[in-house]
Amino acid sequence: MLPEYSEPMDIATRVHSRAKELSGLDLSYCLNGFGHLIRWCFKRNFSSAWEIDAVENSEQTGSAFQKSRKERDIFESLFDAHWWFDCPICGDIEAMVCEIDANMLESLKIVPLRMVCTCCEFVVRDSQPFPGEILLEQRVATARSRIIREYGIQ
Repeated sequence: MLPEYSEPMDIATRVHSRAKELSGLDLSYCLNGFGHLIRWCFKRNFSSAWEIDAVENSEQTGSAFQKSRKERDIFESLFDAHWWFDCPICGDIEAMVCEIDANMLESLKIVPLRMVCTCCEFVVRDSQPFPGEILLEQRVATARSRIIREYGIQ
């Protein structure tokens, strides 16, 4: 398996290992990140010339940024505590808006809950425990002190 696919598959396996202990869940969601990555790669590789031109034009004119910023503002207003991360699926910078568990934040723990990418539209819902924690594990570790400082918890 190619390295770009083996890591997301490992993440799906880790999510499944944790989620299988909970009852009443359809565990197929554990593969959502992996499936979304594959769809995203297909889209990138099999887009027509006009689609690529449209994307490049929207990036050059700034309309892609404006759309992303508008969506980010909407999600920020829906989430109590939130942070922005680089998307683990498409890699877009600070495109992943993530709700952080406000109760855990009080005890200096950063636990990602719901999240959405304003670029590739990858979504983790509140009914899907663990993908946010596992997908963003390294990003949270890197941003931890900055998040705690921004929320004024010391």
